[in-house]
Amino acid sequence: DMDVEFFSKRPSTTENLAVFIWWNFQYHFLRNDVWRSNSAKLYKVKVYETEHNIVEYFGEGELDGEAQLDVATIKLSGIGFKNDNPWSLKV
Repeated sequence: DMDVEFFSKRPSTTENLAVFIWWNFQYHFLRNDVWRSNSAKLYKVKVYETEHNIVEYFGEGELDGEAQLDVATIKLSGIGFKNDNPWSLKV
């Protein structure tokens, strides 16, 4: 958990892995001009831990592209949000 900044402040559960994958894709997609000019959007991340333990993550609502890039950058750096609200950073 200490090798990846995102997991240094939260356990590496399947649920958190799905969130990490989502924001990692969002970060890279939103930094790519071709992707940003396209109408395609990341819909969900689905992680299979076992046959019976499957996690789906659909993101955190409708933020615009710039806000999503900011949130992705912050989340991937391991900084959290108060009450999971992307507009309130934990200090």
